[in-house]
Amino acid sequence: MNEAYSEALKSSEPWRSLLAVAREYHSRGNKRDAREVLLVAEKLAIKPHDPSYSSASIREVIKTMLVMKLSDDAHHALQNIVTHRERELVMAEVSAWSARSGDVVTAKNLVSGIVNPIGRDIALVAIAESEASYEGAPKAMQTVMMITNKRKKDDAYRRIAMKLAALRDFSGAEHSAALIRNHRIMDSTKASLARIRARSGDLNGGLQMLRNIGNTHIEDSVLKELSSELARVGRFSDSNLVVSRIRDEKEKSHAIGIVSVEQAKVGNLSAALVNLSSIPVEALRDRGLRYVSATTAHNGEPTRAYNVALRIESDHERDIAYRSIAQAAAGDGAHHLAYNTMQSISRMDEKALALVSMARYRLRQGDDRQAFTLLEDARRSISRITSAHAKDKVRADLALVYAESDDTGKSLPLAKAIANPRLRDTALGKLAYTLATNNDIYTAQQSTQAIATDSVRVIAEDRVASAAARRIKPHRALKASRMLGSGRQRTIFLLAVSRKS
Repeated sequence: MNEAYSEALKSSEPWRSLLAVAREYHSRGNKRDAREVLLVAEKLAIKPHDPSYSSASIREVIKTMLVMKLSDDAHHALQNIVTHRERELVMAEVSAWSARSGDVVTAKNLVSGIVNPIGRDIALVAIAESEASYEGAPKAMQTVMMITNKRKKDDAYRRIAMKLAALRDFSGAEHSAALIRNHRIMDSTKASLARIRARSGDLNGGLQMLRNIGNTHIEDSVLKELSSELARVGRFSDSNLVVSRIRDEKEKSHAIGIVSVEQAKVGNLSAALVNLSSIPVEALRDRGLRYVSATTAHNGEPTRAYNVALRIESDHERDIAYRSIAQAAAGDGAHHLAYNTMQSISRMDEKALALVSMARYRLRQGDDRQAFTLLEDARRSISRITSAHAKDKVRADLALVYAESDDTGKSLPLAKAIANPRLRDTALGKLAYTLATNNDIYTAQQSTQAIATDSVRVIAEDRVASAAARRIKPHRALKASRMLGSGRQRTIFLLAVSRKS
């Protein structure tokens, strides 16, 4: 822990790294040291020449203080925000956060010092929501009357309704929803209440509440969601009843497809196919057949899955189904069947993705030689793929499987070659974690450094640090931490290692 504290002080944002150290101390019951670290973090969070940065930083420190029940320290920390308007906005956010954490007393104390109506309304909405849970609807309604902004008042009524519904006070919830002036928000709230009521076991009550919604699109969306949930727990008669009430053909097609997949999961393929035949939209019927085919394959019935795939009209959807069958067969060790199914695929990108999946299973089953043959076949096929997006998907999958096979010389260049920036950053982050899990910290760090988006890179660095910590013995931790690039990473790493000692 001492080493983690030292590394936190050296990081680019010491206060943020110190919050992690403080949370670790607190989780171990060492409240005194946690508080001392937080007080240091408070001082380091202040940048006198950057009020906006200081406000945001102090807000995070205060939230951590409140989690640790350090209310006096949190109130004192607010005085570090020099701009009155900024201080009030932070007070409002912290008040709202306190209320939603169940500390209504602290929230009310803070809101009493806020003059700005915008900030007061933010806090009062959260207080009313919390009061609905802990003190009842009448008290919450009194607080709503203090809110001046109409949109915020509607938001408060919506939140109160949701809290009351969670307590199964559906009458009170409906009353609160009826007070909302904005019809779109009112319909959305009533839909949520109907959903909660149906999930609580009162399906008929939930369906009755849906009849009070003026927006048929919202009603259909909730019906589709409910039918899916009922199907997932095997209540197919109820789910089909709910589906029959959906008016829009597209929404109904989606719902039937989802129910059919759930029927296939429990082995009732004939019922699934009958259901799918009733889908009015052909493209969605094909998609449903593809999902049912994949589900049947993963149930260990690749031959029946193949027969389902033959019913698909769309070449692309059929190719995706064949890929799923090949993958499932490879996972079961039926490599001859997997290879033959892969040969049925017409699109080069789907064939390449199938080859990568088959290679991954070969690796897991210890057949490295055949795995590398399949990977090389997939890599060579990239040049024959016309779509840039499809090429990127193949490169991303290939990079990960090469990393899993310890062939890092191919994995990182493949990930870097991905053209789409967002997909490239995501692939590099996954690659970094895989490499760190395999104890290749050097290449993992190279992968994180290649990530262009700051937020994605920070998450990837944290995951690398945590993965590396799992493989290091405590007495080697300090030396091993030098492999990591930033003070924040080293702090995360040392904290993770300290949990093992």
